[in-house]
Amino acid sequence: FSMSKENGKPWQIMLSPTMMGPNIVFNPADLWQYVPPDKRDALKAHIDGLMANPLAGIPLRISAAMSVNNVPWNRDDWNGFAHQRKQILSILKEYSNNPIILSGDLHDSWLWTIYEDGNVTGVPVAVNVGSPGVTAPGFGRSAMTFLGKLVDEDDVELGEDGLKAPLGGGKVGTDLSFDMVERAFEGANPGLAHAEVRHEGFVAGKITPTEHIAQYIHVGEGVALSNYSSARDANDGGLTAGYLCSGKFTTPADAPGVIEKDVVCDAIDFEMNDRPLEWTIPVPSTDKPEPLQRSSGFTHTLAVAPSLIFFGQSLLNSLF
Repeated sequence: FSMSKENGKPWQIMLSPTMMGPNIVFNPADLWQYVPPDKRDALKAHIDGLMANPLAGIPLRISAAMSVNNVPWNRDDWNGFAHQRKQILSILKEYSNNPIILSGDLHDSWLWTIYEDGNVTGVPVAVNVGSPGVTAPGFGRSAMTFLGKLVDEDDVELGEDGLKAPLGGGKVGTDLSFDMVERAFEGANPGLAHAEVRHEGFVAGKITPTEHIAQYIHVGEGVALSNYSSARDANDGGLTAGYLCSGKFTTPADAPGVIEKDVVCDAIDFEMNDRPLEWTIPVPSTDKPEPLQRSSGFTHTLAVAPSLIFFGQSLLNSLF
C-alpha cells in the first residue's frame, strides 16, 4: 500500500473475509420512531408490552442494554478483534490514499464509513463495502421473530387498513417491518450508510480514477430457474433472475471514508446482450481431495480460518 500511495494511486483495495464496521444493535424501545406517525403509538405500546414481559422480554432488554452502551451484536467479525482492527486501520490511515475494504460473511447488505481506531464515530478512514449472500438468509427474517412476531402472515386477520392488527394494532406489516429494522440499524450506527436485510444479492462495483461506486443488486422475488441457459432466455439475455437495486453509493477519490447515496442506480447496466449464454472457463485438474461438505457452523469456522490466515499474510506482504 505504501508504494501505491507514493505513486499517487487514488485507491487501495483491501479484502476482508468479514465486516469491519462496529455494528451496534438497535434499541427495541426506539423502533416506534422508524414507522409512519399513524403507527407509532400502537407499535410503541406493543414493544413496551413485550419488553415488560418477564420471560419474553429478556432478549429485548438485553438488546436495549447493549445499544445504550454501544456494544456490537456480532463478535464473530472484527468487533471481536478490536485491538487488531485498530492496528490495521492505523496502517491504512498512514500508508494509503483512499482505502476501500471489501467484505462479506454477514449475509445482508451493509455499507460503512469506518472511523479512526474502529470507533462508532470520529475521523473517517475507509469505506467498508459489505456484500449480501446470494442464497443464505440474513438477519432481517430473524429480527422479525426476535421482535415478537411483528409480522404474522397466517394466523392474524388484516385490520381495516390492511395491516396486521392484533395487540392493539401493534403489527406494522411486512414492508414496514423490514424498513423499520434497517432504519433502526442505521440510526444506532452513525457510520452505517446503508443496511438492507430483506433481499439476497450481491454488490456491483465500478472504480475510476475519480470515484468508487458500489451498487447493491438484489434478486427479485419470483420463480428461480435452475437451468442457466433457460434463465438467460427468460430474462432477455440479462441476469438470470429479476433484480432490483437498493442504492448507488459513491466515494470520491479525494475524500476517504465519504459515502454519497443515490437511489438512482445508473452506473452499472446488466442488460447486455453481447455476453455468451455459457462461459467456458478452463479449470485445472487437481489431485487434492474433495473439501468437506459444510454441515454446521463449526465446519464453516474451519473453512474461514485459512482465509483469515491467508488474508493476514497477504496484507503484511503488501504493506512491508
